Amino acid sequence: MKFKVLSFLIVLVSIFALSCCKDNEVIVEKPIEIIKRDTVIVRDTIIVTQRDTVYIEKEDPISDKVDFDYNRHFRNNILVGEKVTFQITEITDKDYNENVIYKVKTLGYDATKHQVFGEDFTLQNKNGGAVDNNFEIKDKNNISPLYFIPKKPGTYDLEVSLQKYDVSKKENVGEPVIKYIAFFAVKITFDFPTKLKKKRPVKDDYLMSFMFSIDDGERFKDNYLSNEKSTKSYTFRTEYEGEKISESENEDFVINKMFAFKKNPVEFTHDKVWDKDFDEAKTKELEKHPKTVNITVIQNFKDGKKNIIEYKNVNIY
Repeated sequence: MKFKVLSFLIVLVSIFALSCCKDNEVIVEKPIEIIKRDTVIVRDTIIVTQRDTVYIEKEDPISDKVDFDYNRHFRNNILVGEKVTFQITEITDKDYNENVIYKVKTLGYDATKHQVFGEDFTLQNKNGGAVDNNFEIKDKNNISPLYFIPKKPGTYDLEVSLQKYDVSKKENVGEPVIKYIAFFAVKITFDFPTKLKKKRPVKDDYLMSFMFSIDDGERFKDNYLSNEKSTKSYTFRTEYEGEKISESENEDFVINKMFAFKKNPVEFTHDKVWDKDFDEAKTKELEKHPKTVNITVIQNFKDGKKNIIEYKNVNIY
């Protein structure tokens, strides 16, 4: 009987001792891990010499729960007006449900980085429709690509945010996740200057050259094809109408300077009777030739390495 009473007192005193230690008490919602406990029994009294040491796992913030990955495949031969694919490959979300959508938006207004939406670039969906810089993903397991359309030549350094949104509550959830996309866009311009070869009463003979130039942008960071710090020189080669112009046959490539992509000018006749005007005769001759050309720019670095940039099947008219 004495042993049972003593056991009861021990348990009672233990509970009382643990419940009275308010000074170091930690209240947690998550399971706790007990690291150390020292107890000493002195006769009929329990003395707790050290409280339980508790480590609490910090709750993950919402921003840590939502993340996304995207296809980082980089193209170095982008032309103004072409589509630059931004494909989100996966969205990680621990609390995903049917009320959740994700809003994708471009950030930044830095004109030197070509971040100004509508002025430097536009957006399109997979059907070619314009997107007003507020692309929505309604199913994280079925994500459509988003396309950037550069409007100007230059070095694009863009920020893209993904914001979790609760449709039922009509409010954002947590902070947006921000990723980056960078690419270079150039503008290739073609010109077909003509020179009078022979003038006659009814028909005039002309020579037409086939020329191109490339612009890499006008802002101080737009030096993709004009980087003097790391580059020794730029050269080029072309393929057009079965002809190949080697880089060794030409002077070094320079931005905004006209170069021939066909070796010899083409002769054509302006019939003053049958052709309405000179431009019509020129257009008729031009339509006899292929509509596209391949242009390759070779960046020769100072350390001996090369960056080969191929612009294939570029429309010349």
